[in-house]
Amino acid sequence: MFVDRKKIRYSTDQTGFTIDIPLKLEFTPTDSSELVQEKFVDDEVIKSINPITDYKKVRFKPARVTNNNWEVIDEFKIKLNFFTKDSISAGTPTYGTGVYGDIGFSSTDLFCRSSRVINSYLSFNFYDSPNPSSNNLITFSNIFTQIFLDQKDAYGIPLPASENPISYRLGDTTLKPDSVHEGFHLYWFEDLVKGAPNNEYVMYLSPTYNNANNGEVSIMYPTQTTIDGNGKADISLTDISGPEGTLYIKVKLKYDTTDKLFKYTFMENDSNGVANGQLSADGGGLDLYNSAVPTITLWQLAPNGSI
Repeated sequence: MFVDRKKIRYSTDQTGFTIDIPLKLEFTPTDSSELVQEKFVDDEVIKSINPITDYKKVRFKPARVTNNNWEVIDEFKIKLNFFTKDSISAGTPTYGTGVYGDIGFSSTDLFCRSSRVINSYLSFNFYDSPNPSSNNLITFSNIFTQIFLDQKDAYGIPLPASENPISYRLGDTTLKPDSVHEGFHLYWFEDLVKGAPNNEYVMYLSPTYNNANNGEVSIMYPTQTTIDGNGKADISLTDISGPEGTLYIKVKLKYDTTDKLFKYTFMENDSNGVANGQLSADGGGLDLYNSAVPTITLWQLAPNGSI
Protein backbone atom coordinates (compact mmCIF):
# COMPACT_ATOMS: atom_id res chain seq x y z
CA MET A 1 0.00 0.00 0.00
CA PHE A 2 1.18 3.53 -0.76
CA VAL A 3 0.25 6.60 1.25
CA ASP A 4 1.04 10.28 0.87
CA ARG A 5 3.75 11.56 3.20
CA LYS A 6 4.28 15.18 4.17
CA LYS A 7 7.20 16.74 6.12
CA ILE A 8 6.33 19.38 8.71
CA ARG A 9 9.23 21.54 9.88
CA TYR A 10 9.21 23.00 13.40
CA SER A 11 11.63 24.75 15.75
CA THR A 12 13.09 22.80 18.70
CA ASP A 13 12.99 25.80 21.06
CA GLN A 14 9.20 25.92 21.12
CA THR A 15 7.36 24.42 24.07
CA GLY A 16 4.31 23.37 22.09
CA PHE A 17 2.27 23.83 18.95
CA THR A 18 -0.86 22.55 17.22
CA ILE A 19 -1.12 21.01 13.75
CA ASP A 20 -4.54 20.88 12.06
CA ILE A 21 -4.84 18.13 9.44
CA PRO A 22 -8.14 18.29 7.50
CA LEU A 23 -9.77 14.96 6.68
CA LYS A 24 -12.30 14.62 3.87
CA LEU A 25 -14.89 12.05 4.92
CA GLU A 26 -17.89 10.73 3.04
CA PHE A 27 -19.32 9.13 6.16
CA THR A 28 -19.26 9.55 9.94
CA PRO A 29 -17.19 6.79 11.61
CA THR A 30 -18.28 5.27 14.90
CA ASP A 31 -14.69 4.96 16.12
CA SER A 32 -11.08 5.25 14.96
CA SER A 33 -10.77 1.62 13.89
CA GLU A 34 -13.73 1.96 11.52
CA LEU A 35 -12.20 5.14 10.10
CA VAL A 36 -8.90 3.41 9.35
CA GLN A 37 -10.42 0.21 7.98
CA GLU A 38 -13.32 1.59 5.97
CA LYS A 39 -11.78 4.79 4.63
CA PHE A 40 -7.99 5.03 4.65
CA VAL A 41 -7.12 1.38 3.96
CA ASP A 42 -9.69 0.86 1.20
CA ASP A 43 -8.86 4.14 -0.50
CA GLU A 44 -5.12 3.49 -0.53
CA VAL A 45 -5.61 -0.05 -1.87
CA ILE A 46 -7.65 1.37 -4.77
CA LYS A 47 -5.03 4.01 -5.46
CA SER A 48 -2.17 1.49 -5.51
CA ILE A 49 -4.03 -0.85 -7.87
CA ASN A 50 -5.55 1.79 -10.12
CA PRO A 51 -3.62 5.09 -10.24
CA ILE A 52 -6.34 6.60 -12.44
CA THR A 53 -8.41 7.10 -9.29
CA ASP A 54 -5.60 9.05 -7.68
CA TYR A 55 -5.12 11.28 -10.71
CA LYS A 56 -8.81 12.13 -10.91
CA LYS A 57 -9.28 10.86 -14.44
CA VAL A 58 -12.71 9.75 -15.61
CA ARG A 59 -13.80 7.27 -18.27
CA PHE A 60 -14.97 8.51 -21.66
CA LYS A 61 -17.06 6.37 -24.01
CA PRO A 62 -16.71 6.50 -27.84
CA ALA A 63 -19.45 8.21 -29.80
CA ARG A 64 -20.37 9.27 -33.31
CA VAL A 65 -21.72 12.76 -33.84
CA THR A 66 -24.64 13.60 -36.13
CA ASN A 67 -26.11 17.11 -36.13
CA ASN A 68 -24.34 17.76 -32.83
CA ASN A 69 -25.98 14.68 -31.31
CA TRP A 70 -23.37 12.51 -29.56
CA GLU A 71 -24.50 8.88 -29.87
CA VAL A 72 -22.51 6.36 -27.81
CA ILE A 73 -21.36 3.30 -29.82
CA ASP A 74 -21.02 -0.15 -28.23
CA GLU A 75 -17.87 -1.14 -30.11
CA PHE A 76 -15.76 -0.23 -33.11
CA LYS A 77 -13.07 -1.83 -35.26
CA ILE A 78 -9.59 -0.72 -36.25
CA LYS A 79 -8.12 -2.19 -39.45
CA LEU A 80 -4.41 -1.94 -40.32
CA ASN A 81 -2.76 -2.10 -43.74
CA PHE A 82 1.00 -2.38 -44.35
CA PHE A 83 3.35 -2.44 -47.32
CA THR A 84 4.28 -6.03 -48.12
CA LYS A 85 7.85 -7.09 -47.39
CA ASP A 86 8.36 -8.45 -50.91
CA SER A 87 7.29 -5.19 -52.54
CA ILE A 88 9.63 -3.19 -50.32
CA SER A 89 12.54 -5.47 -51.23
CA ALA A 90 11.71 -5.07 -54.90
CA GLY A 91 11.81 -1.28 -54.58
CA THR A 92 8.14 -0.80 -55.51
CA PRO A 93 6.27 -0.55 -52.18
CA THR A 94 2.71 -1.81 -52.48
CA TYR A 95 0.05 -2.14 -49.82
CA GLY A 96 -0.92 -5.69 -48.97
CA THR A 97 -4.34 -7.02 -48.07
CA GLY A 98 -4.08 -6.17 -44.37
CA VAL A 99 -3.13 -9.63 -43.09
CA TYR A 100 -0.45 -10.80 -40.67
CA GLY A 101 1.48 -12.45 -43.49
CA ASP A 102 2.20 -8.95 -44.85
CA ILE A 103 4.34 -8.06 -41.82
CA GLY A 104 6.28 -11.28 -41.40
CA PHE A 105 4.15 -13.48 -39.13
CA SER A 106 3.60 -17.16 -39.86
CA SER A 107 0.51 -19.28 -39.48
CA THR A 108 2.25 -21.09 -36.62
CA ASP A 109 2.71 -17.77 -34.80
CA LEU A 110 -1.03 -17.18 -34.94
CA PHE A 111 -2.12 -20.75 -34.17
CA CYS A 112 0.22 -21.04 -31.17
CA ARG A 113 -0.21 -17.41 -30.12
CA SER A 114 3.54 -16.95 -30.01
CA SER A 115 5.08 -14.19 -27.91
CA ARG A 116 6.09 -12.10 -30.92
CA VAL A 117 2.43 -11.96 -32.02
CA ILE A 118 0.88 -11.38 -28.60
CA ASN A 119 3.52 -8.80 -27.64
CA SER A 120 2.88 -6.72 -30.76
CA TYR A 121 0.54 -3.82 -30.21
CA LEU A 122 -1.11 -0.74 -31.64
CA SER A 123 -0.30 2.38 -29.64
CA PHE A 124 -2.62 5.40 -29.49
CA ASN A 125 -0.42 8.44 -28.77
CA PHE A 126 -2.28 11.64 -27.93
CA TYR A 127 -0.69 15.09 -28.33
CA ASP A 128 -1.71 18.62 -27.42
CA SER A 129 -1.29 19.90 -31.00
CA PRO A 130 -0.91 18.47 -34.53
CA ASN A 131 2.45 20.12 -35.15
CA PRO A 132 5.19 17.49 -34.57
CA SER A 133 7.90 20.11 -34.18
CA SER A 134 6.35 21.63 -31.07
CA ASN A 135 3.70 19.35 -29.59
CA ASN A 136 3.80 17.39 -26.34
CA LEU A 137 2.71 13.82 -25.65
CA ILE A 138 -0.06 14.04 -23.05
CA THR A 139 -1.32 10.45 -22.76
CA PHE A 140 -1.29 7.11 -24.57
CA SER A 141 -2.91 3.68 -24.57
CA ASN A 142 -1.65 0.37 -25.97
CA ILE A 143 -3.87 -2.26 -27.60
CA PHE A 144 -2.15 -5.65 -27.62
CA THR A 145 -2.77 -8.38 -30.18
CA GLN A 146 -5.37 -11.00 -29.36
CA ILE A 147 -6.81 -13.79 -31.49
CA PHE A 148 -10.52 -13.04 -31.43
CA LEU A 149 -13.49 -13.63 -33.74
CA ASP A 150 -12.08 -11.73 -36.72
CA GLN A 151 -8.95 -13.92 -36.66
CA LYS A 152 -10.76 -17.29 -36.47
CA ASP A 153 -12.78 -19.48 -38.81
CA ALA A 154 -16.26 -20.89 -38.10
CA TYR A 155 -14.70 -23.68 -36.01
CA GLY A 156 -12.68 -21.34 -33.79
CA ILE A 157 -9.33 -22.14 -35.43
CA PRO A 158 -7.01 -19.19 -36.21
CA LEU A 159 -6.91 -18.34 -39.91
CA PRO A 160 -3.66 -18.77 -41.91
CA ALA A 161 -1.33 -15.77 -41.90
CA SER A 162 -2.17 -15.04 -45.54
CA GLU A 163 -5.87 -14.69 -44.64
CA ASN A 164 -5.73 -13.44 -41.07
CA PRO A 165 -6.76 -9.74 -40.84
CA ILE A 166 -4.73 -7.30 -38.74
CA SER A 167 -7.68 -5.80 -36.93
CA TYR A 168 -8.76 -4.89 -33.43
CA ARG A 169 -12.35 -4.97 -32.26
CA LEU A 170 -12.68 -2.56 -29.34
CA GLY A 171 -15.49 -2.83 -26.83
CA ASP A 172 -16.28 -2.99 -23.14
CA THR A 173 -14.23 -5.93 -21.85
CA THR A 174 -16.51 -6.23 -18.83
CA LEU A 175 -19.44 -7.08 -21.09
CA LYS A 176 -17.49 -9.03 -23.75
CA PRO A 177 -14.29 -10.32 -22.12
CA ASP A 178 -13.54 -12.95 -24.77
CA SER A 179 -14.33 -11.07 -27.96
CA VAL A 180 -13.07 -7.47 -27.71
CA HIS A 181 -9.79 -5.68 -27.08
CA GLU A 182 -8.87 -3.25 -24.34
CA GLY A 183 -8.62 0.40 -25.36
CA PHE A 184 -12.32 1.07 -25.90
CA HIS A 185 -12.48 3.70 -23.16
CA LEU A 186 -10.36 6.83 -22.97
CA TYR A 187 -9.36 8.23 -19.58
CA TRP A 188 -8.84 11.95 -19.07
CA PHE A 189 -9.27 14.73 -16.52
CA GLU A 190 -12.86 15.74 -15.81
CA ASP A 191 -11.98 19.32 -14.84
CA LEU A 192 -10.14 20.01 -18.11
CA VAL A 193 -13.15 18.94 -20.16
CA LYS A 194 -15.81 20.65 -18.06
CA GLY A 195 -13.70 23.81 -17.95
CA ALA A 196 -13.28 23.98 -21.74
CA PRO A 197 -15.62 25.99 -24.01
CA ASN A 198 -18.84 24.06 -24.68
CA ASN A 199 -17.50 21.29 -22.40
CA GLU A 200 -15.30 20.09 -25.29
CA TYR A 201 -11.58 19.31 -25.18
CA VAL A 202 -9.40 18.41 -28.19
CA MET A 203 -6.44 16.02 -28.47
CA TYR A 204 -4.52 14.88 -31.56
CA LEU A 205 -3.95 11.18 -32.14
CA SER A 206 -0.95 9.64 -33.90
CA PRO A 207 -1.22 5.81 -33.99
CA THR A 208 1.87 3.60 -34.22
CA TYR A 209 2.19 -0.16 -34.64
CA ASN A 210 4.93 -1.86 -32.64
CA ASN A 211 5.99 -5.15 -34.26
CA ALA A 212 7.57 -7.48 -31.70
CA ASN A 213 8.67 -9.79 -34.55
CA ASN A 214 11.30 -7.42 -35.96
CA GLY A 215 11.26 -4.43 -33.60
CA GLU A 216 9.85 -2.04 -36.20
CA VAL A 217 7.65 0.86 -35.13
CA SER A 218 5.38 1.97 -37.99
CA ILE A 219 3.58 5.30 -38.05
CA MET A 220 -0.01 4.70 -39.12
CA TYR A 221 -2.00 7.19 -41.17
CA PRO A 222 -5.75 7.65 -41.84
CA THR A 223 -5.29 7.66 -45.65
CA GLN A 224 -3.30 5.61 -48.13
CA THR A 225 0.15 6.91 -49.00
CA THR A 226 0.61 7.43 -52.74
CA ILE A 227 3.84 5.91 -54.12
CA ASP A 228 5.42 7.54 -57.17
CA GLY A 229 7.16 5.77 -60.04
CA ASN A 230 10.48 5.76 -58.21
CA GLY A 231 9.07 3.94 -55.19
CA LYS A 232 9.05 7.11 -53.10
CA ALA A 233 6.15 8.13 -50.88
CA ASP A 234 4.32 11.09 -52.38
CA ILE A 235 4.02 12.99 -49.12
CA SER A 236 5.92 16.03 -47.89
CA LEU A 237 6.53 17.51 -44.48
CA THR A 238 3.97 20.22 -45.20
CA ASP A 239 1.31 17.52 -45.43
CA ILE A 240 1.83 16.38 -41.86
CA SER A 241 3.01 19.51 -40.04
CA GLY A 242 1.45 22.78 -39.01
CA PRO A 243 -1.88 23.60 -37.39
CA GLU A 244 -3.74 21.10 -39.57
CA GLY A 245 -1.16 18.33 -39.76
CA THR A 246 -2.84 15.48 -41.64
CA LEU A 247 -0.68 12.93 -39.88
CA TYR A 248 -2.97 13.30 -36.88
CA ILE A 249 -6.58 12.40 -36.16
CA LYS A 250 -8.51 14.92 -34.09
CA VAL A 251 -10.07 13.42 -30.98
CA LYS A 252 -12.72 15.51 -29.27
CA LEU A 253 -13.75 14.82 -25.67
CA LYS A 254 -17.06 16.13 -24.36
CA TYR A 255 -19.15 16.21 -21.23
CA ASP A 256 -22.68 15.78 -22.59
CA THR A 257 -25.04 17.76 -20.39
CA THR A 258 -28.08 16.02 -21.87
CA ASP A 259 -27.34 12.56 -20.46
CA LYS A 260 -24.48 13.50 -18.07
CA LEU A 261 -22.00 11.17 -19.81
CA PHE A 262 -18.36 11.71 -20.76
CA LYS A 263 -17.78 10.91 -24.44
CA TYR A 264 -15.13 11.12 -27.16
CA THR A 265 -15.18 10.93 -30.93
CA PHE A 266 -12.72 10.75 -33.86
CA MET A 267 -12.74 13.60 -36.38
CA GLU A 268 -10.81 14.67 -39.47
CA ASN A 269 -7.99 17.10 -38.72
CA ASP A 270 -8.41 19.69 -41.46
CA SER A 271 -10.78 22.50 -42.34
CA ASN A 272 -11.61 20.99 -45.73
CA GLY A 273 -13.39 17.93 -44.40
CA VAL A 274 -13.05 15.06 -46.87
CA ALA A 275 -10.61 17.01 -49.06
CA ASN A 276 -7.49 15.45 -47.58
CA GLY A 277 -9.01 11.98 -47.43
CA GLN A 278 -9.21 11.31 -43.69
CA LEU A 279 -12.94 10.61 -43.94
CA SER A 280 -14.35 7.50 -45.62
CA ALA A 281 -16.21 9.55 -48.23
CA ASP A 282 -12.90 10.33 -49.91
CA GLY A 283 -11.07 7.06 -49.40
CA GLY A 284 -9.99 7.91 -45.86
CA GLY A 285 -9.99 5.83 -42.74
CA LEU A 286 -12.61 7.37 -40.44
CA ASP A 287 -16.02 5.73 -40.76
CA LEU A 288 -17.94 5.77 -37.49
CA TYR A 289 -21.28 5.91 -39.27
CA ASN A 290 -21.44 2.33 -40.52
CA SER A 291 -24.48 0.97 -38.70
CA ALA A 292 -22.99 -2.53 -38.57
CA VAL A 293 -19.50 -1.97 -37.11
CA PRO A 294 -18.03 1.56 -37.02
CA THR A 295 -14.52 1.27 -38.47
CA ILE A 296 -11.25 3.17 -38.52
CA THR A 297 -8.81 2.05 -41.23
CA LEU A 298 -5.15 2.99 -40.90
CA TRP A 299 -2.30 2.63 -43.40
CA GLN A 300 1.43 2.44 -42.81
CA LEU A 301 2.78 5.92 -43.58
CA ALA A 302 5.80 4.72 -45.56
CA PRO A 303 8.20 1.79 -45.44
CA ASN A 304 11.68 2.43 -44.09
CA GLY A 305 13.83 4.26 -46.62
CA SER A 306 11.05 5.08 -49.10
CA ILE A 307 10.89 8.81 -48.39
